[in-house]
Amino acid sequence: MATLPQHVLYVFVLLASAAGADAAEVTKNEKIQIFFRTTMGPTVFTVAQPDVHGITTIVPQLDYSASLTFTQESVTKMIATTGITVKETSTDHPKKATCDFSTAGPITGPPFCTVMFSRISMYCECINFPRAVEAEVAKPIITDENMDEDIKVLFQSTMGRTVLTRFTVAQPAIDGTSTIVPQLDGSASLTFSKESVMNMIGSSGITVKETDVEHPKKTTCRFLTAGPITGVPTCTVMIDRAYNLYCSCDNFPRAVPLHIAV
Repeated sequence: MATLPQHVLYVFVLLASAAGADAAEVTKNEKIQIFFRTTMGPTVFTVAQPDVHGITTIVPQLDYSASLTFTQESVTKMIATTGITVKETSTDHPKKATCDFSTAGPITGPPFCTVMFSRISMYCECINFPRAVEAEVAKPIITDENMDEDIKVLFQSTMGRTVLTRFTVAQPAIDGTSTIVPQLDGSASLTFSKESVMNMIGSSGITVKETDVEHPKKTTCRFLTAGPITGVPTCTVMIDRAYNLYCSCDNFPRAVPLHIAV
């Protein structure tokens, strides 16, 4: 595992302080350093908002040596518009992916975007980004009006029958089930109360691990709560080229309306 350089640790301390500060203290001129990493071959990131030096592209690295620095305002706009993309280079038919922003759960380190392969598709995720200026990074707000709403969640795998996995949910489904084996299609699902779903989003309460192996890998699913909802709530487990498990939960309901500073 790569060791964070001292200046990266310093950035993390600043972000952790900002996450706990009052929203009024976060200014549009605050500078945020973002790192760009890769687990695959040659690629280049493109950002919709130029950094403080006017740069809009960067080649990611395996470690924390590739970074750009942005204003808080630019970062907030990119989160709201999913404004970071990545594509392959040095190939006739380059693949391209739009990065997902994981904005649920606590900030655990410096903000960075990682590009990886999932079978034959490219995937990109940006984690540890600051929360929108007026968003509360705490327990979701649930009103009596929608407390009783039921939500069906699909559990999928991109790894076929070569790697067997099982999901575990921190909140039991309506029928009491707390584990489920994912499928390649949409045939594996659990139905939860709205309250249970929101609690799992706030606590990163869905995990997945390998089965039928002596030393199973395990990972905690990341909830992608930036950008529009484009389908049914789905948690997908995949594996990258380094044989690390990765899990993403998409199209989950938002905890509270996000007020984006512009």
